Amino acid sequence: MYVGDTTREEYEEYVTDCSYYGFDVDYDKGENYYRAYNEDGYYLSLSYEGNNIMLIRIDEPQKGAEAAAGTENVTEETAKQEVEETVAESRTEEIATESETEEQQPAMDSDTSTV
Repeated sequence: MYVGDTTREEYEEYVTDCSYYGFDVDYDKGENYYRAYNEDGYYLSLSYEGNNIMLIRIDEPQKGAEAAAGTENVTEETAKQEVEETVAESRTEEIATESETEEQQPAMDSDTSTV
């Protein structure tokens, strides 16, 4: 899941919280990512994508050969497409807000009184 409007500080706080709440088994942490398991075998992957976007992924414990093969199933192309969609949605919302502001502006300007 991609989460927009997330500052780097909020991302770092979320990493700390996840570790505190049990995702601290076999963890790996870098400047822009955090990966860990909890005691029940759930796998958490967090990454700061930039542009105030954080990626959160949780995988259920896997059994047998699937567990040995790893848990990463998201391709780079799919991840890139999802980031682009999130950015496009944010930009659409920003344009809509700007449009509303512009529509209100003439009404305020025309409400001048003369003496």
